[in-house]
Amino acid sequence: MDEIAMGALRFDAFTLELTDEPQLKRKGEPITLRPQCLKVLAYLARHPGKVISNANLIESCWENPKQTNVNSVAQCIREIREALGQTNHAVIRTVPRRGYLFAASVVAVPDMQSDDAHSNSVIGKPFAYAQPATGVARRISEVSQRWLAFAAGAMAVIGVVGWLVWAWSGRSAEPTMMAMPSIVMTPVKASGADTDKLVAGLVDEIGAGIWRAPRGFKPDIRHADILELARGRQSRADEARYIVKTSAALDGSTIHLNVQLVDAGLARQVWVGTFDYSSIESGARPRTAARVGRSLVAEILRAEVQRPLPAKPGASHWTMLGRWLMNNERSAQTNAQAIDLFEKAIRAEPDYVVGLVNYTRAMTDHILNGWAPKAERMERITKAEAAINRAIKLEPDNAGAYLSRGGLLRARGDFAQAIVAFEKALEHDPYFANAHAELGRTKIDVGLAQQTEGHIKAAIALSPTDFALYIWCYWAGLGTLHMGDHGAALAWLQRSLEANRAYDNTLRLMAIAYAYAGDESEGQRRMQEFLKLRPGFTLARWKQENTTRIQIVGEQRAQMVGAMQRLGVPEAERREAAGR
Repeated sequence: MDEIAMGALRFDAFTLELTDEPQLKRKGEPITLRPQCLKVLAYLARHPGKVISNANLIESCWENPKQTNVNSVAQCIREIREALGQTNHAVIRTVPRRGYLFAASVVAVPDMQSDDAHSNSVIGKPFAYAQPATGVARRISEVSQRWLAFAAGAMAVIGVVGWLVWAWSGRSAEPTMMAMPSIVMTPVKASGADTDKLVAGLVDEIGAGIWRAPRGFKPDIRHADILELARGRQSRADEARYIVKTSAALDGSTIHLNVQLVDAGLARQVWVGTFDYSSIESGARPRTAARVGRSLVAEILRAEVQRPLPAKPGASHWTMLGRWLMNNERSAQTNAQAIDLFEKAIRAEPDYVVGLVNYTRAMTDHILNGWAPKAERMERITKAEAAINRAIKLEPDNAGAYLSRGGLLRARGDFAQAIVAFEKALEHDPYFANAHAELGRTKIDVGLAQQTEGHIKAAIALSPTDFALYIWCYWAGLGTLHMGDHGAALAWLQRSLEANRAYDNTLRLMAIAYAYAGDESEGQRRMQEFLKLRPGFTLARWKQENTTRIQIVGEQRAQMVGAMQRLGVPEAERREAAGR
């Protein structure tokens, strides 16, 4: 969307006055926010629906960009979210490895309009999970600006509202989220006969990769002849929402793929990705097809959740929204929001396997990350166990279901059976990156931390830009830290922090790694930063949650306890549970 240059912006229940000194108000009442944070908020709000990089924000909002780093941006984003009360990051969304997106519907208004007028506006509030200013919301904003320019502020507010009602009713509605996003797969367009032979059947493997990828929806995959598609473009667009176009070129023994995801109705490219693999390396092609499938799933989910919900949302819609929260910056708050959405999905459709699998995963994560109070854990485990047993009964070949079962078994402390479950998932899908990573994490608990890094590297090779990259890198750091390799641990943990700065456990592990390296000062700084985010963390709770009968693991964790003691972690028992 083009930059909005009006005197004020409205989104949700807020008004942002774009004066020389921006001011944020909620229903007429000023909200305290640092001037620097207001600059960042104003810049994001003037570019709704557009991903803004850290570098762009620094260059545009700071007086001394060369002396500013991404930590300053992250701090501003945290303060803005706190001021807005957006614990689920619905207004400002983090787009991993790309930047931030202002996701609320924005309306530009002249200075004469008051907050009272906004509260009674027929435009109303955005959906609970606010959408970017696209489609209907964008069109209303554009119509409003054109009309207001023409009227020059002469009409009363009621006239503006009435005209907008008429203008909106005469325009086509934006497509809502699909229960089963439909995808047309076209044959690979190969450059040359040799290439054509080498990529025969690849489109089917990519389709299988979409099915196998962790996702929040059931895809409706269809195949079309590329010539038929060209001849009947309009009818094909009516049949499916997305078209996947793949082209291939051979360079020596390397095959270069270009994959496009196109919005069929708008004839607009949603995403493009490039992938390379060796035509002579065993397993390279199916691994690449799996990567392409995962990437397409992520982009389709991203595109769908930015659309309005239908009038009567179903299990699939709630599951997609929950999965989107899990795919972004993870925290106790966002995970709790995801659980609520998955519970809505299960209530709407008790046998919706995608919802059951994701619900189990989110419940397990709440336990393993120390986000669930101890008193709730057994109840959560019982509910998650019932959900995953039902999912496996309904779909006994579902690799994702075995992955979730393995995570739940790890939460119960049954590490041997968790390994069996992860291996079962890999039997059903050898290219399941999450299963490789989870298997590596669980090896730490059975005294095989030396194998963890290899499993994590295998997962990253299969999905190098995965949303779960932060936790995979964290697990690799945990494994290498158990082995006493503080250098490797710090490298992995830095990658984890860069992928998701909201995941507080990374700070704790970095502090221990610095202590192992002899840099107690930096270790204390990191630990204090962690304790501010997790004030209930204690050694007593951590030791209780990390007890083990395996001697080598016990020795490794005793060393970690000693480091945490030196770094100032309190010993006394507190109400909140410790993280793992």
